[in-house]
Amino acid sequence: MDINRSMITKPNNSYSYPNRSLVNIEDKGLVLACRDLQNALNLGFTEKYGR
Repeated sequence: MDINRSMITKPNNSYSYPNRSLVNIEDKGLVLACRDLQNALNLGFTEKYGR
């Protein structure tokens, strides 16, 4: 998956996590999606991109 590759090369890119959470909701469930959203918040997604 291209999102995972992006996260490997730039692990502090908060923009990748919400995108992967959308995929996880469909494929793997809410637990992983919530974890990705929390990581995005921890990396400053809201400060950079808003709500």
